[in-house]
Amino acid sequence: MQKIIREEFKGKTIIAVAHRLETILDFDRIVVLDQGNLVEDGPPSELLQRNSMFKLLYDVYRNERSASVLVDSY
Repeated sequence: MQKIIREEFKGKTIIAVAHRLETILDFDRIVVLDQGNLVEDGPPSELLQRNSMFKLLYDVYRNERSASVLVDSY
């Protein structure tokens, strides 16, 4: 699905609600909302380099995914 979105909508604006954060790491811009309010926005690479809400979410997400892999491997 991600491949289709990237190929068929290349050059178009895509608004995505992402639960798997790795699917949006190559987007041009990330907008983080908290209770309907804009908290921050910017390129994902920049948000991940600083102490941002997106970085916090991504780190928690990544840690949960790692823990899930460990549990599934038993």
